[in-house]
Amino acid sequence: MFTVSQISVSHRSAVLFTQAAVAYASKNQLAIAACVVDVHGRIKSLQVMDGAAIIADELVVKKARTALLGLSSAAFAEAVSAAPAVEKSMLTLPQMTLLGGGYPLIQGEEVIGAFAVGGASVELDIACAEAALDAVK
Repeated sequence: MFTVSQISVSHRSAVLFTQAAVAYASKNQLAIAACVVDVHGRIKSLQVMDGAAIIADELVVKKARTALLGLSSAAFAEAVSAAPAVEKSMLTLPQMTLLGGGYPLIQGEEVIGAFAVGGASVELDIACAEAALDAVK
């Protein structure tokens, strides 16, 4: 029998990322949602702040799942923008988005999950996510 073993982000680590994002957002008077998914795209931690945009919780899951490809969701959007047919096909996938704010979680050379922030402007989502990544690492 053949088996596969994969390392994946733990729930404990996932909560640290979402808590760090919420702390940064609170300090900066933002209302966001933050999400961590494991290597299979399952939600490990999702926090939605009071006042967050109604679609923020859905978008952060999509941003995180996009980042499972190994690039930030913004870098992925930039990469596919050079090929309009590829960009258009990506937009038809219901679990993906080309909005910035999603980041792969990498251990060694392996993607072990992904983290995303959404609900503010894309620029503020990115700033919040990067602050949380810096705080946890």
